[in-house]
Amino acid sequence: MRTRLGKDIVNLVRGKVFFDEPLSRHTSFRIGGPAEVWVEPEDLEDLIEVVKYSSTNGIPIFVIGGGNNLLVRDEGIRGIIINLSSNYFKRIDPDGDRGLRAFGGANLAELVEVAQKFGLGGLEFMVGIPGTVGGAVMMNAGCYDKSIGELVWEVRALNREGKVVSLSKEGLNFGYRSSSLGGYIVLEVYLRLEKKAGVEIDKEMGRFREMKAHLDGLDLPNAGSIFKNPDGVAPSSGRLIELSGLKGISFGGAQVWPRHCNFIVNRGDATAKDVLTLIAQIRDKVRSDHGLDLELEIKII
Repeated sequence: MRTRLGKDIVNLVRGKVFFDEPLSRHTSFRIGGPAEVWVEPEDLEDLIEVVKYSSTNGIPIFVIGGGNNLLVRDEGIRGIIINLSSNYFKRIDPDGDRGLRAFGGANLAELVEVAQKFGLGGLEFMVGIPGTVGGAVMMNAGCYDKSIGELVWEVRALNREGKVVSLSKEGLNFGYRSSSLGGYIVLEVYLRLEKKAGVEIDKEMGRFREMKAHLDGLDLPNAGSIFKNPDGVAPSSGRLIELSGLKGISFGGAQVWPRHCNFIVNRGDATAKDVLTLIAQIRDKVRSDHGLDLELEIKII
């Protein structure tokens, strides 16, 4: 299938196509086997062609943005990996006086900067969060009881049959690190923000930077928070892991980061198997000690 698939995709799209592309190059964990076919569509027309082809031929597709909050298994991925990295999918434009339109491949750091430039507040809590707009909206990224879904009023997306649809906020079902966008590819996101003085935006961004100071020094490859925090009054996942005596434990090249136990770092040679083994050990110990089942925040493919 690989030979036929490769020939078909090369003839189908104008964007970049790579075969057996190591996904360790495209994830913040720096872990992952090869993608059978890696495609960077030139524009929406290109993307629609790839999606329709996959649907017609029963070939699985996965979308990888910044590769954050993601663990790719060592065996790699069969099918087509789509990455919206062309300039077409990176645009961020004003949308009226109090909004922004951001495309799915746009960088979150740039989104925060553009909002600040236009005197639009509301995104300050996103400072320092890596990734793309599409991925952030898909998983309703956020921190400190704030999430990007609160600011979204509409999403234009592509379904798996290659049709562009508009989804209102009410139909997106945003929850804690979740949404109903799992079957779609995010094309454009419309955000409703608030007019705010630049000095106030700077002050608020500084406040969130201080709150995230515990992440200073986290320069080893990682995928962000591994587990969701439990519902209710339980301690955070990181605190539960620490209370279970797992601070700094390691398996192979993977280690629980001693400064924040909800992070697993790649010390240089970690495999996906190393990380998954460590995750299983953590879950078993926390369940035994605290009677709680930790739910993954990262996505495993």
